[in-house]
Amino acid sequence: MRKTAEEDLYYNWRVFQRRRMYYADGRSNMPNLGRHSLGTRDLTEAKQQLQLLDRKLAVLNGLVAESAGETPFPAIPIEVGMRQYLDHCRRPRVMGGKAEGTIKRYGAVGDKFSSFCKQINISSWQGVTKSVVERYGGDLDRLDYAQRTISLELHLVQHVVHWFIDEKRLPQQQRMKLGLKKLTGSDTYCYTRAQVDAILAHCNSNRELDWLYVLLATLAMTGMRIGEAINLRHSDIEWEPRPFLKIADEGASQRKAKMKSARKTKGKRGRIVPIHDDLQPILKQIIRHRDGYVFHGPRGGRLKADTARVIFKRDVVEQLAEQFPTEEGDIGFVHARFHSFRHYFVSKCSEAGASDGQIKDWVGHKDSEMVALYRHQFDDTSQSRMKSIQFTSV
Repeated sequence: MRKTAEEDLYYNWRVFQRRRMYYADGRSNMPNLGRHSLGTRDLTEAKQQLQLLDRKLAVLNGLVAESAGETPFPAIPIEVGMRQYLDHCRRPRVMGGKAEGTIKRYGAVGDKFSSFCKQINISSWQGVTKSVVERYGGDLDRLDYAQRTISLELHLVQHVVHWFIDEKRLPQQQRMKLGLKKLTGSDTYCYTRAQVDAILAHCNSNRELDWLYVLLATLAMTGMRIGEAINLRHSDIEWEPRPFLKIADEGASQRKAKMKSARKTKGKRGRIVPIHDDLQPILKQIIRHRDGYVFHGPRGGRLKADTARVIFKRDVVEQLAEQFPTEEGDIGFVHARFHSFRHYFVSKCSEAGASDGQIKDWVGHKDSEMVALYRHQFDDTSQSRMKSIQFTSV
């Protein structure tokens, strides 16, 4: 689409589609106007958005005077703006693009925030002020959402507003400081050694849970996430000269991306974990499948996280719940999940005297509160000092 008299545009634009979303390319103009998402898959709506974009840039570049009462920032409908932001998140990984799982989570937050805005009669991002975002957080709190969930959602809404400001589509005055507090601690239950022993013994004694025994033993002795374990391949395990396993991040591999086999980690970086002596015979006895993956489901097919979670909760946690009772109102054994093995791994490493740097390398964290939590719990100097203090004379 090029500028015509009928369209009454100030600049030349090339309009095109990518993943069905319309974009406007104005790089042929002087000055270079860049490339912009029009935030819609509908051609009529795209033409309307192009008119607004063209007018805004003409005003910003002094090509046309701003009319009295006119704003250089055309209204950005809440849902349209959220789609545009999610499209921005889909940019290449090297440019800071987000994983598809993250984008899906952001989309759910966007849907929820859009519904909230409709309830309070806010139709565009121009109306999203600090007080509106704080009101949204208050509503989430009254609905008993977890504090971490509230923090995530408010940070996301704030980030969308700031992105539009950086894109010169909202005024600088709309930038906000929410003053959100950094949350510490974790609700994830951490197993004791007795509980891990009981879990592994339970699985090892039941032939139908052999596949789960191998998986759980690996989680407990490597600190891997369940998603990382599912994608572990036999080629990731090295036995000579020293046994270790590689947790690969292949997000930068173009060849793997084309084959749709690229593996990605949460921290966007791979790592190496030494294989403990107790884990070596367990891994060596695993039967190799033609697909190359280490872990498989109960029927020998590709392991699925949801299937494994359901069976683990039903056939292991619930079966051992009476042996490790959880007090009412407390977080205990019945709330344990796969991620609890990751916490267990960190706790045992801290107890054994592994350094913070070693543990963070093994679990793939740059800065881990979880490591600090268990370091202090098993700090011998701290324990000895506490024992030396006399609080009473009784």
